[in-house]
Amino acid sequence: MAKVAATYPGWTVDPETELCVTCGSTEAMIATLLATVDPGDEVVVFTPYYENYGPDAVLSGATPRFVRLHAPDWSIDEGELRAALTGRTRAIIVNTPHNPTGKVFTRAELDLVSELCQTYDVLCLTDEIYEHIHYLGPGGHVPPATVPGLEDRTVTINAVQDVHRHRLAGRLEHHPAPASSPTRRREPGCCASPFPSGWRRCTPPRTGCAPCGEGVRGARAPRLSSGRAAPVRP
Repeated sequence: MAKVAATYPGWTVDPETELCVTCGSTEAMIATLLATVDPGDEVVVFTPYYENYGPDAVLSGATPRFVRLHAPDWSIDEGELRAALTGRTRAIIVNTPHNPTGKVFTRAELDLVSELCQTYDVLCLTDEIYEHIHYLGPGGHVPPATVPGLEDRTVTINAVQDVHRHRLAGRLEHHPAPASSPTRRREPGCCASPFPSGWRRCTPPRTGCAPCGEGVRGARAPRLSSGRAAPVRP
């Protein structure tokens, strides 16, 4: 996972102190908000948005402040974004590439987010689960954590499940964050995630995985008489 981050110039992640593996990006987002947001805070959410962001903010005791992305290119109105931030703002959620529009946030837009995060002392919480899907158009995916000013303010939530679901059903998510971040403490809030599939995801056939053992490669979950997968323990 740290090696994936290293493919972006200038981004290094220490797997010992800056990486937390979670059971799905759903858990990663709610755990991050529960760890960083206090009742009475506000969280900026771009609309349209993936269904969890608004409820996650509410469950954390915060008030979501919605900022619309404008069709046809789903651009940010700078004035609207600036007006959404107040002294109570604690975080901005940035989903890029974006669900459901497919929008990829531009470097200029991320520079604006960086400026506002620094001005208001705000965190940038990103959902980058679709980073490896290629979208047509100018530019490409820019991890917000690589933008100057956001290096120590960003919690990056990423995943393998949605991009690779055609190969194997399962969830193994991760979210790099600075070592001092309270998100290093995991909170419950996960989706169903079969253990064997997540384990196999750690073992690409071309490299293997010493900690898991070569025997994991190609493993199948035992089946019950009903045809459902039986519980498997490490």
